[in-house]
Formats: sequence, structure tokens, C-alpha cells
Amino acid sequence: MVFLTDGQLSFYRTHGYIVLEQVYSREECREMAAAAERAERRVAAQRGAAMGSGWGGRWREALMVGADENNSELLSIHDMQYQDAVFARLLTDDRLTEPCADLIGPNVQLHHVKYRLRACLSVCLSVCLCVCLSV
Repeated sequence: MVFLTDGQLSFYRTHGYIVLEQVYSREECREMAAAAERAERRVAAQRGAAMGSGWGGRWREALMVGADENNSELLSIHDMQYQDAVFARLLTDDRLTEPCADLIGPNVQLHHVKYRLRACLSVCLSVCLCVCLSV
């Protein structure tokens, strides 16, 4: 079954990504957001109050100084499909798997699922659920 249009496939080949809008209903998005918040609380309780500032190293020390270092936080949770059944169902949903198969062929294999919540300088907040698939 072909899910993506020729225009979307062409855009992907040119730019390396596509954005599919309104794939999930508002209710499904609310359910995923609630599940992500439950996972955040559970992981925070396990790790303690300090969620961590992300990866360390000299590169970070050079780039993240002063207010940036003090006001930057990164929460990353791996294997979200084990955190809540909502995400396990997402991985087998044709609305996700069919476009992926259109892009890389029918031999799609899950590589990993990662959830990232990043707050920086109390100004921006971005949430990303990354589902990495490979051939």
C-alpha cells in the first residue's frame, strides 16, 4: 500500500525528511502527552530531582557557560515503548509504519525509540519523540 504522494517522496529524496501533519487525532495526541508526562515523573523519581544537563565533556564546557549552563536541562528517555503501552501501539500503527515503508522499503526494523524533553533558558521547550527505523 502506498501512503505517501509522489510529491512527498520527491521532497524526501531532495531534503532528507518529510513532515506529515494531522496524522493523529487531538485525543490521541493528548493521550501520548499524558503518557509522556507519566514517564517523565517516573524517570525523575528514579533518577532523583536532578534530571541532568545532558552529555558532558570539554565541548560542553566551552559552549555552555554561565546562564546557559545553569538554565539548560535535557531529559532523554530511551525505549518509550516500555514506558507506556501508548508508545508500543504507536510503533505498530499503519499511520507510522506505512510512510516509513514507502521511504525505505518493506523491510523495516525498529532501531530505537527515544523521547527528549529539553528546556533551555526557560524560553523554549521542545519535545521530540524519535523513532529510528532501519532497513
